[in-house]
Amino acid sequence: MLTGLKSIPALAEYTVVQRDLSILEYTESRLHFTGISTKESVEMIRQAKKKGLNVTADCYMYNLIFTEEEVLGFDSNFKFLPPLRSGEDQNALIAGLIDGTIDFVCSDHNPEDIENKEVEFDHAAFGAIGTQILFAALNKIKALSLDQKINLISSQPRNVLGVEEAKIEVGKTANLTLFDPDLKWKFTRENNLSKSNNSPLLNTELSGCALGTINQGILSITEQGE
Repeated sequence: MLTGLKSIPALAEYTVVQRDLSILEYTESRLHFTGISTKESVEMIRQAKKKGLNVTADCYMYNLIFTEEEVLGFDSNFKFLPPLRSGEDQNALIAGLIDGTIDFVCSDHNPEDIENKEVEFDHAAFGAIGTQILFAALNKIKALSLDQKINLISSQPRNVLGVEEAKIEVGKTANLTLFDPDLKWKFTRENNLSKSNNSPLLNTELSGCALGTINQGILSITEQGE
């Protein structure tokens, strides 16, 4: 309301969550929510899990590290769907990740051309790039341990989606990410691996970086890992 911009209130999300949970309970089915962003949604899903309903959920990384106050600068790189919300909502998301109410975190990688972002905020497209900096963004959240951060972007999504876990065992094909959780680096247009540059974290110093991967027996090393 302070900005005069069109809003997407919390009510628009949690009323849908409430409806869908009611349908889930009636049908005894399975349901996954993506992009949860409000404290009300988190609590509804928490209670649904306590009742034994087969429900899972994820949230997006930018909702974990930014709040609605960023929008006051009218920078279209902070225009997301769901939108950035209050500090209370943000804290509820983090608490939900810690207690297992929210199962994993998504980057919500949404590359956009320059003409879709460098316009008036109301007319700008939603979203930002995020895959490359997902771990570094999570590293900003001190309430989560390193093990929790890794699980939230690796094992947990596999569990929810029914994908076989990539185990480290003799005879198994290696599927590993090599990373330094403490490496400090600056995210710039020059080292951005996306063809798009729509990110509010461009030109900021980040902590934690993937140095390479071993996938299907092929070792790939990033510039930071050279």
